[in-house]
Amino acid sequence: MTQLGWLNWQKRKSQKRNGCPTLCLNADHIHKAVARYIHFVDSTAPNKPGSQWQFERNILLYDKREGDLVLDILEGNRVGGVEFLKRL
Repeated sequence: MTQLGWLNWQKRKSQKRNGCPTLCLNADHIHKAVARYIHFVDSTAPNKPGSQWQFERNILLYDKREGDLVLDILEGNRVGGVEFLKRL
């Protein structure tokens, strides 16, 4: 499964669940993708004034196929990206 395919599958899966955090559904496009990380937001100059990337917290997830995942959550409950730990 491609990274974009996995993302779309996760979005469809999360939309079926009641109580899924809205942050799961905020990723409408991929800014940049590499084998182990998908960026949804430009991470240039992270946490600096005016940067789109203002880190707030991480959410750890597990997927049977992909293993451990880390979501980078930015201010405003936006998903900044997802890291596939199994691919490191």
